[in-house]
Amino acid sequence: MELRILDGAESIGGTKVFLDTGNMRLLLDFGLNYKRYGLYFEEYLKPRSSRGIADLWRLGLIPHHPDLYRDDLWPDDLPREGSPLE
Repeated sequence: MELRILDGAESIGGTKVFLDTGNMRLLLDFGLNYKRYGLYFEEYLKPRSSRGIADLWRLGLIPHHPDLYRDDLWPDDLPREGSPLE
């Protein structure tokens, strides 16, 4: 069994916990890490929805853990090298 804190260990909000029992995987996602999110975005500056998870991945705003994301969340026009899908 593996239990990993992927985000939020040193902040209020945005806690992400990953549990892998070997038979089952579970991700508990408690929202945004506002401290990290605020480094890049603000009230009127939002992530580009047309880029799927690419911007969030490259800025480190979502967990860098293999096998958490569906293929269709990564834009077709971007290389998969260095992405969560490689």
